[in-house]
Amino acid sequence: MIKSLTNNALLKNRDFILIGCAQGVSDIGNWFYTIAISATIYTYTKSAIALSLVMILSLIPSALFSIVGGGISDRYNAKRLMICTDVIRGLVTLFALLVTSAQYIYILYIITLINSICGAFFTTSRYSVITKILPSKDISNAFSKLRILYELTVILGSATGGIVFAFLGFKYIVYSNSLTFFISLIFVLLIKYKEDNKKDKERNNFIEMQKEGFNYIKKSVKLRILSLYKVFYTISGGILNILPSILAIKIYNYGETGIGFIFSVIGFGSIVGAYIVGKLKDENFNKRNLLYGGIVIISGWIFLLLSRNFYLALVSVGIICMGNIFSHTYIESYSVKDIEQQFVGRIAGVFQSITYSAVLISLTLLAKLLDYNYQLTIIICIILIIIPNSLMNLKKIKVIKTSNDMIEKEY
Repeated sequence: MIKSLTNNALLKNRDFILIGCAQGVSDIGNWFYTIAISATIYTYTKSAIALSLVMILSLIPSALFSIVGGGISDRYNAKRLMICTDVIRGLVTLFALLVTSAQYIYILYIITLINSICGAFFTTSRYSVITKILPSKDISNAFSKLRILYELTVILGSATGGIVFAFLGFKYIVYSNSLTFFISLIFVLLIKYKEDNKKDKERNNFIEMQKEGFNYIKKSVKLRILSLYKVFYTISGGILNILPSILAIKIYNYGETGIGFIFSVIGFGSIVGAYIVGKLKDENFNKRNLLYGGIVIISGWIFLLLSRNFYLALVSVGIICMGNIFSHTYIESYSVKDIEQQFVGRIAGVFQSITYSAVLISLTLLAKLLDYNYQLTIIICIILIIIPNSLMNLKKIKVIKTSNDMIEKEY
């Protein structure tokens, strides 16, 4: 049995630190690479559609293969899957060096597709490894710290990626990104934990394993509630991916500098939200925390709707992101907390798939509306947060923990 760790002890946990290092290194490389290929594609094509195709090729495979990756990580050695995906991504990324003109842009699309699939496998496998190296009580704190690390790489990567690209050029960004995957590989290789015996799982049909995973979610009140919140909260927050450009250029006429300011505020707000999750004392899932997160998000959207200058809008975006990341980090951590180990990968895969699918919906439907009616889009984002909370209050479900599992109780 794994002993519970204090906050400081968690940061001294060798395997957890190695996972964090692997994530941090590859994330920074990914941000540099994302900025570089975005600039390269637009330079060669001058097409917004060509640029948006990169995001589509990132989201759709991630949504589809997260479920598959979850099942595979449950069936096979999760650490080996992480190693394989790092090797594949490190090698495939180098093919971007072949892009020397617009006619070779398709190579970047193929690379994006392959790396997105590998990323889905890597992420779900990482969930499995984390639940094996840490006790259940430390899962929320661990996910909080990993989210903070990710947001720090967002701030660092987005702030310096353009500068690095301008000075070094596309070729060296490609080399650097490829190298980060192999550095991540080294960190993963150093992780040591006892892998469960997979023989029983290998006897099962893969499709049957997926069905078992979905049935597990259907039977769990906690997971059904979390998936409901995940869908609506993610659709509402999905437009934060494109909102900085709209606010800075179209709404407040603050130019490219304003975009940088907004992304920085998004990063800092997200860090605060993730930090709060790590400080929660609740060992058991409590849907009221998602209600509180929703209240913060709604407050931010209302402030943004009423904002009359750019600086008030900055504060509003920070509030939205704080509530948004608090809610998502809480959902991520409790979706795999207290779950039977053989189902962790599949559960994580389903929730990752929900995330990518919801973001895709947000970027296709809400993004179009954002072009026509900014205020109406914000109102819809508020309604999306209200819906799951209203459904929960109507049904009045309370989740309590027994000695063995989660049960449903009407009150």
